[in-house]
Amino acid sequence: MAFMLTPPRHGSLDRFADITRQTGLETLLEEEYDEVVWAKHERLLAAVGTPAEGWSAYEAETCFPLLLQIRWPQQLVSGWVRIAESAVGGLVTLYLGLKLQQSIVRRKQRKSRREMEHQMDRKRPDMGEMLHNLRGRGERFWERLDQGRKNAQEKVAPEKRR
Repeated sequence: MAFMLTPPRHGSLDRFADITRQTGLETLLEEEYDEVVWAKHERLLAAVGTPAEGWSAYEAETCFPLLLQIRWPQQLVSGWVRIAESAVGGLVTLYLGLKLQQSIVRRKQRKSRREMEHQMDRKRPDMGEMLHNLRGRGERFWERLDQGRKNAQEKVAPEKRR
């Protein structure tokens, strides 16, 4: 819907309204669209020719704005509403389908993440077992090192005895 406030100006408003109707639009022309504006208009008409209102040359034809409402025909609008409703229904269906697909993807991601964590837990050794293995390796390392020192000393020791 469109609103236009303009004075009639010697028929130009009527010609514009006729052209608008010829294009298939509906028009409605109103004079008394607001109480305050209408009261001011009547006071100015009563005071024409007197400086009482401060506007002695007031002419309704060129000064008083009329309200022209322009709108689409009702049957066209109802057809568009049906088209819009079906389009919106399609968009809602599309939106819900996308949301459903996203939730399925998220569910699969959560499931695969849980499976991956479970596999990691199965592969991850127990910390106590890990420390025990390290301690054992460390003890074997020190035993070998000590054994190597003893062997080296025994080889050097017989030479010193001579």
